[in-house]
Amino acid sequence: FIRTLLLTSAFAWFTQRGVELGVVVVAVNGVLLKFVEVIAFALDGVAFSVEALAARAIGKKHWHKFVEICKKSMIISLATAVVLSVLLFYFTLPLASFISTDPLMLDNISEYKNWCISLILLGVFAYILDGIFLAAAAGRGLRNGMIFAFAIYAITLVSAGSIYGNHGLWFALNILMLGRVAGLWHQFAEIKAKFD
Repeated sequence: FIRTLLLTSAFAWFTQRGVELGVVVVAVNGVLLKFVEVIAFALDGVAFSVEALAARAIGKKHWHKFVEICKKSMIISLATAVVLSVLLFYFTLPLASFISTDPLMLDNISEYKNWCISLILLGVFAYILDGIFLAAAAGRGLRNGMIFAFAIYAITLVSAGSIYGNHGLWFALNILMLGRVAGLWHQFAEIKAKFD
């Protein structure tokens, strides 16, 4: 519950801070976040597979099988994210024009697309680790990882957002994703203990 609440709050706060920067920023961020959402659905498919397969390996205490599942899923997920990110990089404007034809939004979206792409690539690791922790029923680790990520996100959003505007907001969102990865990776010993 806490993890979901903080994650939802993070994106809501990002949107609210964007509103303060004007209508064009809100439109640009909305379209870019829609791209992130669609690609996240594709990457979540791999994470769901990891959750099922890793849970079986954990249940049987097969550490080597578990590691193999994690490695292969990471490779598949990263390859998928790279391909989709390359497509997004080259076709941002045509794809955005399907969502909105506002000329101001289309003129400004390319300025922020690299932040969107880096968020997607960082998200690969967060989604897979989420799946692994869910497979291990390690709810405490997920919660603690999210609390850590939200804390550094909040500091970054307030400081970088105030100084660098929308670039600062996107930087903060990337920090949130990086914080999720770091927070879960730091607690990976909790997963390893399941095999002892």
